Amino acid sequence: ANAKKINDAYNRIGDGYFMIREFDNAVVYYEQSYNMKLIDADYALFQKALANGVLKKYSAKISDMQTFISTYPKSTYTQKAKFELAQTYLADNQNQMAMENFKKFIDEYPNSIYVNTCLSKIGLIYYNSKQDDNALSYFDKLIKRDRKSEEAIEAISVVKSIYIAKGNVTTMQDYLASIGAAI
Repeated sequence: ANAKKINDAYNRIGDGYFMIREFDNAVVYYEQSYNMKLIDADYALFQKALANGVLKKYSAKISDMQTFISTYPKSTYTQKAKFELAQTYLADNQNQMAMENFKKFIDEYPNSIYVNTCLSKIGLIYYNSKQDDNALSYFDKLIKRDRKSEEAIEAISVVKSIYIAKGNVTTMQDYLASIGAAI
């Protein structure tokens, strides 16, 4: 019983440090909790990964999230871990891995609250690598999925810039009319 209390205390101390933004200390305590593997080991590893992300220790966060996903496929945190993994690849400028993971996430969790963000990020990765047709395709999926979302509104402005840059003003006007957006 004492070991479980110690395990729990490590998580609580980690949470305290996380809340006051002392992420290095949070990592230490989550690591200690995780290594005991008595209670809430999935939570400890997930939080440790998040803390490493805030510290911009992307390779550590990626490694922790990969371990998390393979070790705890049924955890309540698994969906968020998969999303965080894709986000971290993007933050670490690993755009191909980010895109693959965002696409995999959409396939696996088509009704998730994170799907709009995934579609937006994929569109932006394509847009920033000058693959406008692919960007337009993903922005269109996003806009048609949730026209009023913040991500869709942002996507519409990127779609406008793509069409204007290509000199396709008429195509842009037709598209905007088809989705009921202002020109």
